[in-house]
Amino acid sequence: MGQLRRKVHNYTILVLIKEGSMPDFHVKSLAALRVREGAEVDSLCFQDCDQKERRAIAKDMKALHAFLADDLILTADISENMPAMEKLYQEYCDAFFTNTTLDILPINEEVTPLMDDPAAFTARIAAIQRETDALKRARSTHAIYEEAAEILYGYQKGWPYWICALSTEEERGMEKRLPAKKKKLWIATLCWFFGLHYFYLGNSARNLFYLMTVGGCFLWMLFDLYRLPAMVDESNAKIAEEVYKELKKGSGSKG
Repeated sequence: MGQLRRKVHNYTILVLIKEGSMPDFHVKSLAALRVREGAEVDSLCFQDCDQKERRAIAKDMKALHAFLADDLILTADISENMPAMEKLYQEYCDAFFTNTTLDILPINEEVTPLMDDPAAFTARIAAIQRETDALKRARSTHAIYEEAAEILYGYQKGWPYWICALSTEEERGMEKRLPAKKKKLWIATLCWFFGLHYFYLGNSARNLFYLMTVGGCFLWMLFDLYRLPAMVDESNAKIAEEVYKELKKGSGSKG
């Protein structure tokens, strides 16, 4: 299964700066940056780990284990960093590294061609990789992720969550087709004021009945104002299902 194709808002960025590769490596510094609703709320950083005694390293790793808890982890180069974390957890914490992880590298690679200045974006990423301060690298990674994820997945706001579980090709196909079809709450509210919101949401028969009853003697009208956000979400969910069926039908005919 591929990684989640949706912008996440609550996560922890983990940066591990080390020398060598598995299984022989030495940690120089590490940092964890906790993010909630897209904003930094807390951080943890350990410098000069390779110069510390084993007891001090064990204390740091246990603090990191408690800090990460079961949070979603964003990191670069999962193939190298996650086995390293697994080894550190087992050696110093007598525990397994079981956090769900999200690799930032594929996201950066996918978004680069979509940038106004791909060369400048690539240079920013290269500068982050050269950064020797783990916490500064984590904060720069946070900024890059927020920017890249918004470009790739920002359109998904208001659409069903299942879109993020699609394959890359399917999700990109939905990205091209959905934005122009999205029903917006402010337009639905304007239509409600004139008694035309069911027309806007694709239910003409119900809107005719609504008009004939004068909005259910205004009771129906008031009730619809309360449930309008849910009605818009339901309409968008149906649109997403229809677009996905069209997408699958189109891909099937090509095959």
